[in-house]
Amino acid sequence: MKIKTFILASAAIVSYAACSNDLDETSNDILSEEITSEQMLSFQSEEEFENTIILLRNMNKQQQKEWIKKQKDNFTSLSDIYDNAMNDAADLDESQSSYEIFRQKYGSYLFFAEYKEDYGVYLPVSNPIVGILINKNGNVIIAGKICNKKDINSYVQLQRRGGTMYDDEVAHSNGALTRSYSYGDAFGAEYDSGWFHNNGKKIRLKVGRQYTDCQHPLIGDHLGYRLHFEISFRKKTWLGWTNYSSRINYEGSYQIGVAPECSVSEYKEADSSHDYYYGPFYLPFIVLPNNTIGVGAPDVHVKLNIHYRGISDDVMPKYDFTLSNFTTSSF
Repeated sequence: MKIKTFILASAAIVSYAACSNDLDETSNDILSEEITSEQMLSFQSEEEFENTIILLRNMNKQQQKEWIKKQKDNFTSLSDIYDNAMNDAADLDESQSSYEIFRQKYGSYLFFAEYKEDYGVYLPVSNPIVGILINKNGNVIIAGKICNKKDINSYVQLQRRGGTMYDDEVAHSNGALTRSYSYGDAFGAEYDSGWFHNNGKKIRLKVGRQYTDCQHPLIGDHLGYRLHFEISFRKKTWLGWTNYSSRINYEGSYQIGVAPECSVSEYKEADSSHDYYYGPFYLPFIVLPNNTIGVGAPDVHVKLNIHYRGISDDVMPKYDFTLSNFTTSSF
């Protein structure tokens, strides 16, 4: 993988497609009548691109930045644009002019929701890791072709990805259980505090379980899970509520079954949502009532105090709840 700077001359016809879908009549397109210079990352194949996504998925944000810095020469990714937008959103007030200036600056790159009261701005990719590898226009070079990886153009698609102000009603109506055991898939009960509103700010806590890889000391590779703590927040703007970059810290504990209580304490200044993961934990084999073999996760008791600069500690709720146990024979 390497960086290339492409000069796209007037009337130059190039292959310009999603690359993850079948090509159609619109694959070949004249990009611009003006000379355009784009800097893009380059991959030898779709497989190399997908393997890089897996590599970055297993890194924290700082490690991701260090990795991409080794690959680029002043490369600006779509994720960089999004981070800048979140920092700018922190300074938005409730005036029309403030919002319109913000919209004009980022509207051609990011997805502006404008759904009910959600006037937040989002990465227009279903996998946020992809945003690290594409330029501000969504482009990347794969097997010598310019591919556009933006794949979100509706609020429903955003809801399916998660992180929106309004949840996906269809997904919720189908329940929390998923029979897909891919890395990062949620399963079992989920705690959702709902949005707490105070001082022109909103905050919400979600806690659940996700499937992940696990190494057992005796049997080696085995299905495992991790706890996912998700803290989302919004601020009031001219037309509705927007996500932005803010400072949050919390302290508390979680207890899995009868295991000892584990203390947690985290601090982060970043865009919404703030996501934290604890684990992996082993999903043990169990005998179910019908004498079939399954896997199960015990209750999880969580206590948490959140400190968010948008809402005073005097009124911020204190969280104390239990995720119910989970069992399944479908693994």
